[in-house]
Amino acid sequence: MSECKIINSRYISSESITFQGDWRKAQKYKDKGYNVKNLGKGNGNWIATKPAQTLFLLKHGDEKEEVDLRYEIKDFYDKKNMTESLFEKFRNQVNEEKIGIYFSEDNGFTIK
Repeated sequence: MSECKIINSRYISSESITFQGDWRKAQKYKDKGYNVKNLGKGNGNWIATKPAQTLFLLKHGDEKEEVDLRYEIKDFYDKKNMTESLFEKFRNQVNEEKIGIYFSEDNGFTIK
């Protein structure tokens, strides 16, 4: 297990869009990475959502890799939602060396 160093990080907010249309319009949102759900009742109302992302460019060993750690961060703090303030708290604690990000071939990225 090797400790990772943060080279760069960024938070991308979640998005939610409601729209009216048919499945072809819904497919356009799916192609852009949105989760699309029909709001029902046959009136052509849809909602397209994208979850927040926490992108970290990490160096572990000789490798550099960009990863989204939102699930690991939420699990570490026992939170349901990823927020920008939670992202900032995590990044600050890593920079202050209170917690660390580790990589292993077996388990991937973990926070301790």
